[in-house]
Amino acid sequence: MKIFSKNSRVCFVGDSITHNNGYLMHIVSYYKNNFPDLNINFYNCGVSGSNLSVQLKIAEKDTLSFAPTHVVILMGINDCERERLLEKRSEKRYEMLKQAFENYKSNLEKLCGLLKKRNIDITLCTCIPYDEYGEYCTSPLHGGLALIMAYNEYIREYARRQGHNLCDLFPYILEQMQKERIYSDDSVHVTDKGQFYIARCFLKNQGLDLCEETVFSEKLLEWNGKVQILRNIYAVESLVIKKYDLPFSDASLKVKNFMESDECNDWFNGICRCYLENKQQEKQIKAHMTDIMEKEL
Repeated sequence: MKIFSKNSRVCFVGDSITHNNGYLMHIVSYYKNNFPDLNINFYNCGVSGSNLSVQLKIAEKDTLSFAPTHVVILMGINDCERERLLEKRSEKRYEMLKQAFENYKSNLEKLCGLLKKRNIDITLCTCIPYDEYGEYCTSPLHGGLALIMAYNEYIREYARRQGHNLCDLFPYILEQMQKERIYSDDSVHVTDKGQFYIARCFLKNQGLDLCEETVFSEKLLEWNGKVQILRNIYAVESLVIKKYDLPFSDASLKVKNFMESDECNDWFNGICRCYLENKQQEKQIKAHMTDIMEKEL
């Protein structure tokens, strides 16, 4: 992997790991502070709970709307349908996991094909580990780590075959998690320190050295605030509404009904409130977020 070239526009496509924006904050800060003359801009296209199927549906509205020259893809943790590991071993469970893998391979090819048609440079990232052996793990999915390893083998092989860039996050994060706790209780989502290690590994693959955690500027924190609002809107559309073109009156009713259901936990309640408060100003929020990145950072 080479460093991003002058005037690059880089989109990071992912799920909740990317939605968090932690590792991207470190990468943005590093480039803006060390290569200000390169005029490189970054865009978060992570959606919590999403898989490649969702990303294909929203690609035109989200990723491609930023006119990227480069796209970095970190996907697979939700595509693998890891929750099926809670079921007893059976032919049916195996077939479902196998079908999920086939869907992932097909959708990855479709997304990469869509990007290649636009001459967009592609970087594939291996999935970070599932920490099923953490002493803090609340309800481990036995076999989760092996499942991720199978997906990662395919990602490496596909990147080599297609000539895409590869950032192999898995071994580096696996090493770090043996030394200290960098995962939350669900063994899927990393802590702020884990986000830092993802950024460090990515930059290391570009020959760059992120030696210590970054103290973020006020302007970068302002950008992050706008990113979170926009990502929360997309997450609600993906996880709650499950449509992307409903009139706000219909969509907001679905969201309010969901908030009164037993499925709505504290996290869902937070992103649903964000959606109701900000959806109608989505275009202005996106424009403000983009202006901060392109003109003020």
